[in-house]
Amino acid sequence: LLRFAPNCKRFAESGCLAYAIMGCSIVEEDLRKVAYDVLALYMKQLENSSFKWKLELEQLLQAFRSAVVVAYQFVPSVVCLCLARFSLILCDPS
Repeated sequence: LLRFAPNCKRFAESGCLAYAIMGCSIVEEDLRKVAYDVLALYMKQLENSSFKWKLELEQLLQAFRSAVVVAYQFVPSVVCLCLARFSLILCDPS
């Protein structure tokens, strides 16, 4: 799956990262697992990336990761919505 890894900056700018974050609020556990797996792969890929707001994005995702205490934990949609929106604001603060 990593051989198809996207450009991390474009992945975030296109809103795909926001969709993956929102996936953590899906009630269906199998779909929620996919969202968590996408986020884990993205964070791994992000380590080897370089762009202007990478550090802020890493901190946002690390804070989210620290808040999840159970594997594939259901996260309320309002929390995911805020994090997803923050990820989009980091891409284009204007």
